[in-house]
Formats: sequence, C-alpha cells, structure tokens
Amino acid sequence: MPSHAIAPPLPAEARLRVFEEVKTLVVGQMEEAPASWRLVKSTEDTKAYLMKIIFRMEPKGLKELRMLQAMRHPFVLQIKEYFSDAAAWGAKANKAARLWIVLRPTAEALSSVVEAKARSAHFPEPTLLNWLAQLVLAVDYFHSKAIVHQRLSKIQSFFVSKSGTIHIGDLQDACVCDPGLFRFS
Repeated sequence: MPSHAIAPPLPAEARLRVFEEVKTLVVGQMEEAPASWRLVKSTEDTKAYLMKIIFRMEPKGLKELRMLQAMRHPFVLQIKEYFSDAAAWGAKANKAARLWIVLRPTAEALSSVVEAKARSAHFPEPTLLNWLAQLVLAVDYFHSKAIVHQRLSKIQSFFVSKSGTIHIGDLQDACVCDPGLFRFS
C-alpha cells in the first residue's frame, strides 16, 4: 500500500455543478458513519456514477481515499475523481470540511436491489453463486494487499452494476495489516 501523500483535491464548487443527483442510496448516521452514498449523473459524459460524501474530514476519510486510489480490481469500486470544500488540505484540513469521492459507474446499492427483489421473488441460484465468487475474488485481492475490509457484514458496502457485477466499496474502517498474516503454509 503506497504511503505517499494524496494530491490536493479539486475545488468542490466547480465540480459539484457537473453532477446531478439521481437518488440517495445509503445515508450513514453522523456519529457512526458520517457519509452518504448517492447515484449521480455527469453532465460531461452522461454516465451514472456513485458519489460518496464524507461529511467530516477525518483521517479515516483520507485513509479510505488513499486505499481506493491504490485499488485495481474489477470487483472493487474505482475512483474517478475527488474534491473537497476544505480551504486547506491534509493535516491542516478543517474537520468540518466535506470530501466528495466519485467512483466509476455502477447502478445500485445491493440493499436496494435486495429490497426490491424481496417483494416479488427470490434471486436465482446462479446469480447468487456468481456474486459469491466475485466477492471471494475481491476479498482475496484485499488480502493480497494486506487489507482487512471490516465491513463485509454490512450490505451497505456492496453495489451492483447494470450487468449484475458486484463491487465492494466503503473502505472507511479498513486497515492495512502485516502482509505475513495472510501467508499460510
């Protein structure tokens, strides 16, 4: 995991005009998880993106940003861009400042898909097996980077693309461990 500094974000005011909110997907409690996930549409390329808004600039949010920047896996959310309303960046950032992280296109929070499906029918077994395989590959990728996700028990950490692919996000509580922990003889 690279420990290099994160480049200062783009100013929020100009970048927020580029994204139109389609709907709110997940809203965290301010004490527990001061963040919100939204589905947005870009006026520049007309694509739908996930946007995570972190309402308090804390080390956890910067750590999550750093981890997401290092992730390159088909079943882990990828960063498109990020911006902030902070006047200063890094250690000098105002704790009340917000951070917006725009993630590559995806369609829905898994929780929304499950709720909608629960009203009508069950998921087909092949779909569930495919999702399980994707999640195992993503977790294996995290472990290859010595990252423990810590929120895999929460459905709010998962997102589904229009093609039916699962993506893991929400690395706010993830931690980097000693790589030796994941070596088995």
